[in-house]
Amino acid sequence: MVDSGEVTISSIELEGIQSKEMERRALINISDTSPQQSVPDDSNDGSCSNLSQESESEFFKYSYDIEKMHNLLKDGADPNRHSELGRTALHWAAGYRLPNQETQDSQVLALNSMLELLVSDDGVDINAKDEAGCTPLNLACRSSNYHAVQMLLSQDKVMVDEADNEGRTPLHTACMQDNEEIVDLLIKNKGDFFKVTNNGETPLCLACFYGRDKIVGTLLSSCSDEDRKR
Repeated sequence: MVDSGEVTISSIELEGIQSKEMERRALINISDTSPQQSVPDDSNDGSCSNLSQESESEFFKYSYDIEKMHNLLKDGADPNRHSELGRTALHWAAGYRLPNQETQDSQVLALNSMLELLVSDDGVDINAKDEAGCTPLNLACRSSNYHAVQMLLSQDKVMVDEADNEGRTPLHTACMQDNEEIVDLLIKNKGDFFKVTNNGETPLCLACFYGRDKIVGTLLSSCSDEDRKR
């Protein structure tokens, strides 16, 4: 324990934790799947053609045209219409994996404006689930989209600990993705450290398994003495 209160662990301790977790997983026959599966592919020319084809929704063909999206909403278009994957416009907007969070190019600015437009619309279901049980917040954590996570958490009605079909909450997902800033943001918004997945994994278990040593330290330093006894 250092003076700042930050918990650090040695590489030997981390390897021991990882080894135990791998043994536990083997015993219950868990197959390791990539935490980045099913993240929307935004490697197109900015027209979002991939998303519009997959979603079959009029929203996504206009995802870089905020004025047209605003007009669609004003004209009564359903923002909660689900794609074949069960995703709404907010799922796709929040799930974008931005190449650089600091970039201020026109596409990123348009995406952020689209998020603001959807999140601020009272008719949008901010906790809608897709076929995998993921909410927009879970997808934002999966794609490490800090701006989307921050914007979603600013809404009182967002469900911070809503789990997907595997029992993973946004905090589980953020720990897998190794995004310390998002993990910290979720903790500050009362994300539950002790929620377990369908396989009995806590966020700390997953952080250890994936070798996220900084996140392990963040989780441990955020626990009270009483929490550590649980």
